Amino acid sequence: MARAQILVVEDDSIIVMELEDRLYSLGYTVCTATAYGEEAIDKAAELSPDLVLMDIRLKGAMDGIEAAAEIRERYDIPVVYLTAYADSNTLERAQITEPYSYLIKPFEERELHIAIEMALYKHRMEKERSRLEDRLFQAQKLETAQALVAGIVHEFNNLMTTIIAHSSFLLSSLGEEDPLRHRIEFIKQAGEKAATLTQQVLAFSQPQGPEPKPLDVNTVIGDMHDVLQRVVGESVALSELLEPGPSYTKADRGHIEQVIMNLAINAQEAMPEGGKLTIKTETVTLDEGQSRHLPGAYPGTFVCLSIIDTGIGMDEKTVRRIFEPFFSTKPKGTGLGLPIANSIVRQYAGWIEVSSTPWQGSTLQVCLPAFLGDVESQVPKSVVPLELQGMGERILVVEDNEGVRAAVCEMLQSGGYVVFEAANAREALDLFEREKGEFHLILSDVVLPDEDGVRLVDQLLSRKPGISVLMSSGYMDERAQWPLIRARGYHFLQKPFGFGELMPVVREIIYQRQQQ
Repeated sequence: MARAQILVVEDDSIIVMELEDRLYSLGYTVCTATAYGEEAIDKAAELSPDLVLMDIRLKGAMDGIEAAAEIRERYDIPVVYLTAYADSNTLERAQITEPYSYLIKPFEERELHIAIEMALYKHRMEKERSRLEDRLFQAQKLETAQALVAGIVHEFNNLMTTIIAHSSFLLSSLGEEDPLRHRIEFIKQAGEKAATLTQQVLAFSQPQGPEPKPLDVNTVIGDMHDVLQRVVGESVALSELLEPGPSYTKADRGHIEQVIMNLAINAQEAMPEGGKLTIKTETVTLDEGQSRHLPGAYPGTFVCLSIIDTGIGMDEKTVRRIFEPFFSTKPKGTGLGLPIANSIVRQYAGWIEVSSTPWQGSTLQVCLPAFLGDVESQVPKSVVPLELQGMGERILVVEDNEGVRAAVCEMLQSGGYVVFEAANAREALDLFEREKGEFHLILSDVVLPDEDGVRLVDQLLSRKPGISVLMSSGYMDERAQWPLIRARGYHFLQKPFGFGELMPVVREIIYQRQQQ
């Protein structure tokens, strides 16, 4: 990580030399120093420093307050005042320029370090907040277009599911030398390209974050070690207790890095006199009883990342509020670091558990759903291996689109399953009652013409618990109900899908249930 570049504006050459030594020892670089306000403005334009340390009394006609106001207005560079003057008139003038901090000479090195780090962090968060506000405005402006596009994508994904499913099913039954094979492969490839196009169209009208991918949390922590050590400083002993082997979750790497960084900064700020910061990982499996006592938790297997500090700790009242936006116990805190981390974790169906006692440190444990699949899976998409064949298990398929329903039922029947089909919730309830709920798996669309698919499944399971569930949807917005489906512990398959995507998922779900 590059050293932060700092412009020093100070009229005392001895203080400048002392500041340069202090800043270098703290891990910063002084890009230049000047004793004149006018020159400071020119240097800010020329060098674009990350931060300006500004004395108020300077040489020349312009003082530090005037120079700071110009730099802030023109270049949006954070300014920290350094001055020996603390009279009310000076403070009132300085406050108008919205400085990021104000240090009275003489000051301790620790005070300087904290002021700089807080200013840099606050400035980054302000830019991030501005970016998010711009995205919110864009989202509001495109709300109508998004609804239209989402509806079109849903219908298009149903069509592509029919095409891809039938073509992949035909490919699974053709030999490598069959003259029809290459023609059907062209059809399947065209369907997959069309499906990709719908995702691109949706991304254009409704910007989304990077697609989550299997991610080893231990690798991320190892790669961040040097950066984290610089952030927490030499007075904090940083150590890691990582679970042996990889700890996979499914998330965007940049998001997880931001969560770790925000929590590490929060821990460092809780140890102004230094201390120990430990990062720990472990895989935890929770049952219904265990998860009931943890806010935000639910049954399953999770990768848990703990940030443990020996700082000042928090009382219960503070713990209850730490994820509130703009709430901070620090005089100059932005109150955004922990809320942003919490928002990211919740986005991936996780939660943060907080444990703290005043003057005895804190532990913030991030729990994310573990990715238990094969990261390097090479299962062919056009042929289902023999071990993925069913053995007469009974599957209830609920799908209102006739083409999709026919394709799914045909694939499952060819795979050795006994299939029962329903076009809507009413038919599914009647069929479920008639068959006395004797099903190994319910495969249901999320959006049905007469009922919400998740509510339908809830009704069916209330009549006969223990049946495995696989939800599917062509929607790619909130109508897909991913958070609710994850909270229920149901499996999900995004449309469009083909023979090679459906069959391994169905076999794995049924196999997992049989092993319980």
